[in-house]
Amino acid sequence: MPLAIFGPVGYGLRSGILGAPARATQAASPLLFGLLMDHMGIRVSAVSAGLSRSAFVALLLLKARAPAAPAPA
Repeated sequence: MPLAIFGPVGYGLRSGILGAPARATQAASPLLFGLLMDHMGIRVSAVSAGLSRSAFVALLLLKARAPAAPAPA
């Protein structure tokens, strides 16, 4: 998407900036889950299940958009 919007100049930089928050979250999640496990014990699995269920419900609530009709010439 950045390539289509901004062009090839600076594509790598823009892709890196857009992907950095997701990569940081993926890298930190095992550590945070371990810290929560130490703090909450087995109850952390209930928190994890609740987060997974809420993400699943959010996915189910997404609606596909119909393709835009071409403009008359």
